[in-house]
Amino acid sequence: MAVDVQLTKFSNCDRYGNNSGDVTFGYRIYDEYGRDYNNFYSKGELNDFSIESLWETIKSEHRDFYDSIILDGGFNFNGDWVEIVDGEVICKEA
Repeated sequence: MAVDVQLTKFSNCDRYGNNSGDVTFGYRIYDEYGRDYNNFYSKGELNDFSIESLWETIKSEHRDFYDSIILDGGFNFNGDWVEIVDGEVICKEA
């Protein structure tokens, strides 16, 4: 199974599911062996988001997923395949 990455919207909620507090944005990264979350984007930063910047973050902060992505030749991002060759993003399906 390939690594999946999805942009997400995080908010705190009470036990009834009602939002409470600030909303942040980020991503969730997972495969059949593990998962991790990162919520460092503000709504304004989402406008500057790129697959290339995400890939740089994965390389530096998610080495376990990085190794799997290199072996698979890419990863799923919000349902689209992102091809990685020689450690670089070369193709993004849209």
